[in-house]
Amino acid sequence: MEAGLLNILARVILMLDFLFEDLESLQMKDFCSEVSLFVGPKSDDYDNVYTCVLFVSASVAIISSYIRVMIAARSASTDKASARKARNTLLLHLVQLGLSLSATIHNPLLIAISKTAMRIVLVRIQSVFYVFIIILPRCLSALIYGIRDHTIRCVLVYHLCCRLKLLSSDWPS
Repeated sequence: MEAGLLNILARVILMLDFLFEDLESLQMKDFCSEVSLFVGPKSDDYDNVYTCVLFVSASVAIISSYIRVMIAARSASTDKASARKARNTLLLHLVQLGLSLSATIHNPLLIAISKTAMRIVLVRIQSVFYVFIIILPRCLSALIYGIRDHTIRCVLVYHLCCRLKLLSSDWPS
């Protein structure tokens, strides 16, 4: 079975443990999300443990993979410039994976903020977090490789700058 399926099954079982006579508590007053449906101390404990285990296991996988790839790149390359370029590319991907890893704390962070922030502030924070924690890590390497590539740099910059016409000679090679 897949880990995501086990997480959903555990959440459904925890939801069945809830007494449905108290339907008033199922109303989402602070934070509108599927996470808000899981009420009770068992659900909170499960969410905390699941987030910690996911964060730690992904961190260990990322760090150990990075170390192994760096060792392999260093031993395979005799050219210093090539080794530096490989190291920089690996660092880029490490940063991207670290940002992707931050997505695991997206919901717990929003829930914690929802307890103190006003509704309109929470909606704005939620939008900013979504862009920087969910979307940006997924497009970061494509964006950087697009800026590095001289053939598509002009088109990419043209669209990123809201279609303002910039001379290609304005950009350093």
